[in-house]
Amino acid sequence: MVRRVFLALGTAAVVAAVVLMVTPVGAAGVSGNAISPRYSDFGWVSYTPLPEDSTLADLRAAGVRVPHDAVAARRYEAGGAFAGGLVLLAVALLLSRPRRSEVPSGDN
Repeated sequence: MVRRVFLALGTAAVVAAVVLMVTPVGAAGVSGNAISPRYSDFGWVSYTPLPEDSTLADLRAAGVRVPHDAVAARRYEAGGAFAGGLVLLAVALLLSRPRRSEVPSGDN
């Protein structure tokens, strides 16, 4: 019974990770999903002066959340769900192995 719970939870976590990767990212400046995002212009506001040709590092230092950060966060969440699912599936696999006392011996 416990093995089935771990198996179901592990499978659900792996499926959730796949769903997170293929679901569109809902952030400004991003269209598409975390597998193949397409970036576009995005609006931002900064109260600190920035150079004319600001890089992503300059924007991040000023506290602006860039579209690349939204995609990275989605990938991080999906990776965590996938890793958790694999751990749960490994536990289910370990619970299904016969114990040493249950293995019949040939000494009869």
